[in-house]
Amino acid sequence: MSKVDDARRQAMINTTTPGIYDAGGQAMTPAQAERLRALSTVCGEDFDASLSEADAAVRIEQLEKRASQE
Repeated sequence: MSKVDDARRQAMINTTTPGIYDAGGQAMTPAQAERLRALSTVCGEDFDASLSEADAAVRIEQLEKRASQE
């Protein structure tokens, strides 16, 4: 199972914290931070450096889809 799938599964399980980014875990990797920062700029979104590794994987996937549609 991929990290994105794990994050989605955990977010569905964790209903005590509002929002979709509920997977928690370790801090995002430097590579994820770099990719997320670039995608955030392209999509006109704020870069959130506080995301966990799993949350960053989900956010990167979302922004990649959005960037490909623009």
